[in-house]
Amino acid sequence: MKRNIIREVPPAQTDFSRHFDGDCFTGSSQDDYCYNLFIVSNTRNRVGFNETEYNYILENIAERAQEYDDIRSGSNYTVFSSAEDLLTEFFEKCWDQGGSLSEELVAEYLTLTTGKEWAVDIARGYCQGDIVSVVYCKERHPDAKQYGEIWLGAATEFETIKLDEAGEETDSCFGYIVADCLARKDEDYKRLVCDWAGLDLEQTKLERIIGEKHFTEYEYKEVC
Repeated sequence: MKRNIIREVPPAQTDFSRHFDGDCFTGSSQDDYCYNLFIVSNTRNRVGFNETEYNYILENIAERAQEYDDIRSGSNYTVFSSAEDLLTEFFEKCWDQGGSLSEELVAEYLTLTTGKEWAVDIARGYCQGDIVSVVYCKERHPDAKQYGEIWLGAATEFETIKLDEAGEETDSCFGYIVADCLARKDEDYKRLVCDWAGLDLEQTKLERIIGEKHFTEYEYKEVC
């Protein structure tokens, strides 16, 4: 007898933004800066995630790059005694690229300053040109691409429902979001949600949406 149902939530009722609520992607409650996750939008019509902190990093790099340039030009205004104090090779690379700060350069800078490896992944949505870059610490967020896809809506939400002894639905819980890159078959969705929710795989059934129906009901008034 099945004890649980994993049911797909209709797309119109999904809210992927709540997946990013709390501190697990911002590091505000952690001592380790590497908890921060940055989703950088490549289009003007979409907002990224953790943008304020990311822009602060860009400003910090730009300021230090200017200080490095002062050293190169022999300016008397720099407070650094040598270029070695400013991550010489990194800022040489910034100089060679004309000061343009790609996501890859930001990841390299964070690797040098935090002592942990950072990387960049690309996530795409369902619309043409809907793309974001995910800048992340590989140790803290090893599967970061999924967060970019969820941010773009390229994911599916499920709810879990408990069944009583009579097979009637009782308690339910929403918010189990599976990015497209994590699952290819129905079995993948079931396995992932069961693992996240602590459900027995054999005692759980999966319900996927295969279509929708709309009904129109008319009301009449009596005319004598």
